[in-house]
Amino acid sequence: MTKVHLAVGKLEVANVQTAPEFRVTDDSGSVIGDLRVSKGGVFWRPRGAEKYLHLTWSKLEAAFKERGEPKSVGEYNYTPPPPVSFDEF
Repeated sequence: MTKVHLAVGKLEVANVQTAPEFRVTDDSGSVIGDLRVSKGGVFWRPRGAEKYLHLTWSKLEAAFKERGEPKSVGEYNYTPPPPVSFDEF
């Protein structure tokens, strides 16, 4: 199983072109799509698509509330990084 560890205390995103993008794969390593996180919301580009789909943060929250399945982060065997002081940035 591939593991990804990412801890970012603070990240300034000037515009969507500089927003962090994550390649999303399934358990076999096949690409599912790309997820880009910006100030205004999230962008999703399914594998093979030329254009992204966009949800504002409020629409994403509504979608999670409507369709999301409650789970504890611990169910994913995730250990969060230690707390970081934002004063360091």
